[in-house]
Amino acid sequence: RFDGTMDRKSPYKGPPNHDVDVKWDKILPLRVMSIPEPIFQTLNASNSSVKTPSYLDLPPGRIALFDTMHHLHCVRELWKSAYPNYYTAAQRLTPSQHDDYIAHLDHCVDMLRQKLMCDSSSHLITYNWLKGHSHPHPNFNVEHKCKSYDDILEMEDRWGIKDLPKDGFVRGMYGEGEVVEFGGDEPPFDPRAEGSVWHHGGKS
Repeated sequence: RFDGTMDRKSPYKGPPNHDVDVKWDKILPLRVMSIPEPIFQTLNASNSSVKTPSYLDLPPGRIALFDTMHHLHCVRELWKSAYPNYYTAAQRLTPSQHDDYIAHLDHCVDMLRQKLMCDSSSHLITYNWLKGHSHPHPNFNVEHKCKSYDDILEMEDRWGIKDLPKDGFVRGMYGEGEVVEFGGDEPPFDPRAEGSVWHHGGKS
């Protein structure tokens, strides 16, 4: 059952402080994973998804991130934007960087909109009378059947790349042969989209 009490104390709610950040960091590692190739083949993902570099000495796979962690990242960023005097990085942005920051928040809002409309919870919120209130009050303490987020964290720990170099994934640096790249600033929407082949030293 969700606890929808308005003034409920939660380790993930404000006011922001170091302990709240530690709690968020624990449930939101945001570490790149290497998922096994057989699992990748079950996804309707881009055929050109980045392969796990061989220098990592891991089984063949693709680099990935759990979708739910991206959604939680978006929730956290929106929450942080409500406390600009504590999370002050946005105040130090140039006008161009600030535009990118707003675009990031817009992206987060629309990703969460798509997720919520996709799942479309049909659970019902009922109402109760409260003393001193002239209108019925919605009872947000709705019962849900939840998946185990601990299972997600366990898989993230199992597949997470723990010894990623500081330079991360640099195209062509480690002699991985050909890679496929796409024009513009966004990955392909169509999983079957074909990009241009890029070899170490340039495109072909």
